[in-house]
Amino acid sequence: MSIKTVSRVLNHEPGVHESTRAQVLKVVEALRYRPKQSARSLAGGRSFLIGLLYYDPSAIFVGSVQ
Repeated sequence: MSIKTVSRVLNHEPGVHESTRAQVLKVVEALRYRPKQSARSLAGGRSFLIGLLYYDPSAIFVGSVQ
């Protein structure tokens, strides 16, 4: 099985035979695979971070804004 096939399954892309998809998902579950967010952000060119600017540095203010 190719890396691209596994990638297609994990990214829910079409074009993968159902028996192959089931086999990949079975192995993913057996290995307890969890994608790392940092690796996904590098590969996708996005960081998934949100910037926050505020004018009052007190903890109460920042907590209420968040």
